[in-house]
Amino acid sequence: MLLPLGVLVRRADAVGVVGAAIAAKAAGLGARPIAGLLDRPLGTVREWLRRFAGRVEGVRGWFTGLLCAVAPDPVPPQPAGSVWADAVAAMRAAAAAVMARFGSPG
Repeated sequence: MLLPLGVLVRRADAVGVVGAAIAAKAAGLGARPIAGLLDRPLGTVREWLRRFAGRVEGVRGWFTGLLCAVAPDPVPPQPAGSVWADAVAAMRAAAAAVMARFGSPG
């Protein structure tokens, strides 16, 4: 889905920051410690985590599909202990496959 430019301009946090929050949640941290680690408002972090929680299975499936589409001989990640950790493992595996096939951006 494409977003209007105005929506993107107002985003205060980079994808890497939100991704770090998701990875921290997958590692077992709660919203309050994550907010402290990332120096972000607790409400903002809670909202990121709430929204991701509603999509976690879809995200895992999408990135697993990407991994299988990009890697010549894909090896899906092993179960990581929670749906959050499984999704993060799938995202990391897909990112590694994309980097291996197409190289580093920039």
